[in-house]
Amino acid sequence: MWSRCATGGAALIITVIFTALYSRIICIFLLHRKYRSSECYLIMIQMGIAQCLMAAGAISISLAFILRQDHLNLAVLTAPTIFIAIRTEGILSLALALNRLNAICNLPYPTVVYKILVCIAWSYPIGHYFFYVFPCCAVSIMPDYLMPILRFQNSAVALSNKVAAMVYQSIQVLTLLIYCVLLCYLIYLRRKTKTTPNLVKEGKVLIYALIRFTGDVSYSVVVNYVKFAITPITTYFLFTALIVDILVIPPVLYLVLFRSFRKEVFRMKKSKDTTVKVKKIAFVGN
Repeated sequence: MWSRCATGGAALIITVIFTALYSRIICIFLLHRKYRSSECYLIMIQMGIAQCLMAAGAISISLAFILRQDHLNLAVLTAPTIFIAIRTEGILSLALALNRLNAICNLPYPTVVYKILVCIAWSYPIGHYFFYVFPCCAVSIMPDYLMPILRFQNSAVALSNKVAAMVYQSIQVLTLLIYCVLLCYLIYLRRKTKTTPNLVKEGKVLIYALIRFTGDVSYSVVVNYVKFAITPITTYFLFTALIVDILVIPPVLYLVLFRSFRKEVFRMKKSKDTTVKVKKIAFVGN
């Protein structure tokens, strides 16, 4: 019982703390015009919103694991937000890679491509959510497993999920190819001119994008291609790794890479200084 509370409680606490921190970062992005007016930051804002959606599923699954019961089926209803977060972020990562290609390599792409990717990023996973809550494709929350389990009772729905996974992995491959082109261009530019003028300005966003992409691909490869037994221990490590990848690494990267932004995140609201005007008073002696 104590081990269950410790493991489930750790996942719950990590989720709550880093979701609150991430939400704070997203609010700063939204409130400042310099971030809202930049396409790359708009993409990163949407990625953050998608990632924070995962918190609903992570919290409800952790609570169901601790209590050994899914009250009101909250975990079943919110667990699909995890899949939405993963696939939405994957499509937006492609948009961010194209944006970096434009900013660093000066290879512009039509604006309509960005709009189409954003539209697909939100409509496709959210539409796919309903497949997970249909009775024929119920998401199972088992008391001893800290991870949602899909149980397909309809071959058409199972095929749909397989196609969705293949599309997501194809997007990851395309994103990888773009980053390979980008890195090759930087190496070529460095050898030819001995300088990388755009890298100083755009490099931090590129580092963020590369680390996030590496984390997502690594987790996807482990889940889809590494054979392991489904046990309470393996599901706990997979669930914790997913929380770290989606909710911990992104805000930590923001705080590490952007120094001025870090000060803004932890800056407490200062009270307005009150100026006290002292009038000169003449005392008349008796």
